[in-house]
Amino acid sequence: MIQRLSFMLLWFSLLALLPPASAAQWQVKAEIPHCVYGHGGAVIGERLYILGGCETRDWTKTSVRLQVYDAPRDAWTQGPDLPIELGWPMVAVYANIIFVFGGMRNGAVSTDRVWAYDPAAGSWAARAPLPVKAMNGVAITVGDAIYVGLGYERTDGSAKGVVRNFLEFYRYDPTEDRYQRLADAPEGACYAAVGAYRGNLYIVHGARFEIGFHDMKDYGWADGVLKYEPATDTWTKLDAPRIQPKLFFLTQCTSNAYHAEKLLVCGGQSHYRRTQVAGYFDMRHEVFFGLPTLPDPRCCGGGGVVGDYLVLAGGFWGVGETGDPAKPTWRLHLGAIPNPGDTIANSLGMKLAYIPAGKFLRGSPLHVPDRQYDEAPHLVRLTKPFRIGVTEVTQSQWQKVMGTGRSHFKGDTLPVENVSWQEAVEFCEKLSRREGKVYRLPTEAEWEYACRTGSAGPGAGRLDDLAWYEANSDGTTRPVGGKQPNAWGLYDLHGNVSEWCRDTYESAYPPNEVTDPTGPAADGYKVIRGGSWAHFPLACRSAARNSAPPAYRFRETGFRVVLEVSD
Repeated sequence: MIQRLSFMLLWFSLLALLPPASAAQWQVKAEIPHCVYGHGGAVIGERLYILGGCETRDWTKTSVRLQVYDAPRDAWTQGPDLPIELGWPMVAVYANIIFVFGGMRNGAVSTDRVWAYDPAAGSWAARAPLPVKAMNGVAITVGDAIYVGLGYERTDGSAKGVVRNFLEFYRYDPTEDRYQRLADAPEGACYAAVGAYRGNLYIVHGARFEIGFHDMKDYGWADGVLKYEPATDTWTKLDAPRIQPKLFFLTQCTSNAYHAEKLLVCGGQSHYRRTQVAGYFDMRHEVFFGLPTLPDPRCCGGGGVVGDYLVLAGGFWGVGETGDPAKPTWRLHLGAIPNPGDTIANSLGMKLAYIPAGKFLRGSPLHVPDRQYDEAPHLVRLTKPFRIGVTEVTQSQWQKVMGTGRSHFKGDTLPVENVSWQEAVEFCEKLSRREGKVYRLPTEAEWEYACRTGSAGPGAGRLDDLAWYEANSDGTTRPVGGKQPNAWGLYDLHGNVSEWCRDTYESAYPPNEVTDPTGPAADGYKVIRGGSWAHFPLACRSAARNSAPPAYRFRETGFRVVLEVSD
């Protein structure tokens, strides 16, 4: 057995040299002429407008610069200066006019001034002032109005300067040039990214103020997402675990910050440490997912979506209170990022669904009926996307790779069963050589994440609609894909055959949040997940766990494969 495991470790190390499935990557583009942080960003057509910001390590000194990035030419130009110097303004675009609300002036004093910039005419015009002197809030166009507010107010940049959260939120009519007070937000929100989906607003924010500005302890950490519904003028705080929590100074996209259903949030910092974590909030399903990591840690930048590309400019990276200027412009092709559940097929005709990086609650809460002792709930962060078989491996696919049959129940479209963990691993090795890519068994965390489609809940649907199990199987396996899929298009996770996972079983999950868990390194029983045709509902739950020696074979147990993809 030791020799077998040594061979497997060698084999997996060799597989690392094989090319992974393709994925979008960040591209480094032209440097911004004057690096700024704490600026506004707006997109019109194929141009990104960077407005104001801070140009030096002294964050109390703000800029009047308007810098324009022409995406097709990958070139920067200078536009007419802002009427006043500004940092951390709220920016939105309406009818190809850029509206700049509030912000911070020199000396770290908030303003209520509002300006409108017409790129076609190259001119600025004053508009009605905000009802409050606010900075670092949000602004977004929905329909015929701009929704603006939140953030905070500063009276000066000294240690005794007054800082207060704004809960106020307004509907601004650009045609009438007037504001309507809306319901207050449930909590303060600044350093935020905002998006809209089906008329509702979603705000991912980094912090709210508790005392003052000059020490990180003065921030109240923000997590989750604020949701505002204009139709009912109501707010909801969503409990949505982020890829990386407790970040502020987000690299925020303050205008056109969303792409279809994706609210894009990149970078940020916590206790003077920048992060390379990039991701998005899926506004349709209200779940966070990952994007390819940033080329370098960055925060306090800005940008927007230009065509099919997310473009980030400015900000800073490095260490210390402000760090070093981030000069390169970065671009990510969003059209090349698959959506959760998007499929490809290999030479066997095996369909593989894309599963993005993300974070979820593994296990089962204490109040869930029928939970078992080994299902302690804890957060799991998966930092790398992967593809997983839409169905369990069929007998036809097994025959093409292994050249021999093994199953107790016979049929090309039936799932392969009566195979050991060792034989399932061997199948993945041979399939990897055949395809020139890395195939393997899913980790236990990957399996449950895919089963739950990223959420903490049990998934939608009745068990009879989702699974072949003891009550409806008539004592046999059934052709794969015969029941309803989950939200990511995966079949038979709750039944038909239970499935081998890559991990060695341990009865106690780690007590704290874990990243990319793979189970203990020691040899031992291997994890089995999912119910089967012979199981009662208790064993068909998303959190239900089982295990067996790696050489054992069961007519209730098969497997599905994972295809590794690059970050």
